[in-house]
Amino acid sequence: MLVARGSKEPPDKGGWNLFHTWWQAGDVVNPAVHFGVAGGGQRAYFGWPDIPQLERLVAEWVRASDQSQRKQLAEQVLSIGVQN
Repeated sequence: MLVARGSKEPPDKGGWNLFHTWWQAGDVVNPAVHFGVAGGGQRAYFGWPDIPQLERLVAEWVRASDQSQRKQLAEQVLSIGVQN
């Protein structure tokens, strides 16, 4: 799995299109440090999603000063995840 995970080739050429993993709640409660909530292309987690809107929303979440704004931004992050 570790070798296949690093491959950017299509599955029929030794790459992959899905793998299962999990994190504990503390690892995923904050979108700023959650590996799976990244849309930075080559800088993102394995799978290398390129979703600039997701990156923008996470940056806004980090800068937000009140919890209601953070909640609204987190809901937008979640809706992007559901779409992709």
